[in-house]
Formats: sequence, structure tokens, C-alpha cells
Amino acid sequence: MTEPRAHPPHDRAPPPSQPGLPDPASRPPPSPQVPRAVLVGGLGLAQILGWGTTFYLPSVLGAQMGAELDLGQGIVFGGVTVMYLVGALLAPRLGREIDARGARPVMTAGTVLAAAALALLGLSQGLATYVGAWMALGLPLPMTLGHAS
Repeated sequence: MTEPRAHPPHDRAPPPSQPGLPDPASRPPPSPQVPRAVLVGGLGLAQILGWGTTFYLPSVLGAQMGAELDLGQGIVFGGVTVMYLVGALLAPRLGREIDARGARPVMTAGTVLAAAALALLGLSQGLATYVGAWMALGLPLPMTLGHAS
């Protein structure tokens, strides 16, 4: 009979943090427990509102947006592509921020940025400001929607 292997000691030092990231032990302590139903419900509502006001926006308001701004439907729907391109470029950096700081502060900042970018979209007067607003919407995309949550 062989003897069971000894388990490694639990008092071992944690692995060193990755270069460029703060030590995970330096994060602030978690906040008091929020009931899981409230947390999941709030996060679900935020995701529905987030996707509805960005990705699905042209499918609902695209015809009106195009008519008001004198833009073709391809350009109107191309705004979503611009948003995704900007979000893809920023995602690695923002992912490191989420790893370093936790999701809450990054998602909170992303929500504020998304509101400002949506205001810019609402104030668009033509092609340049329309595309610029979608570029602005690309910044909070990896901060708030999908993997960040």
C-alpha cells in the first residue's frame, strides 16, 4: 500500500503579481454582502439597458437617425462596427484594469462614460459627430458590457 501524498502547506506565500499589475493583496476589502438576487437582478437590468442603448439602438431608431442626419442606413448601422473596433483596441488595457482594481470601479466609470457618449450621439449633427459619438461609445464597451460583468 502506498501512503497518501501530503497536501502542500496552506501558509505558503501567494505567487508574485504579474508585471505591471498591483499586488492583489493591495485591493480594498470587499463591501458588505449584497443578496445574490439583488446583485444578479441589478446586473441583468444594467446589461439589458446597456445593450439596448448601444448595440440594438440602430435597429430601433436607425431609420429616424438616418433621416435626421441625412445618412444612409449602411453608415447608421456602421456605427456599431466603429464601437466594436474601438472597444476591441481598448479591451486588453481595460482587462488589466479590471484585474488590478476589480470590476466595480471600472464598470462604474464605464457607465458614466456610456451616458456621456450617448449624449454625444443624441447631439450629433452629421457624419463626423455621428462617427465620433460611436467611437466614444467604444470606450465603455469593454468596461461595462459582456466580460466585465
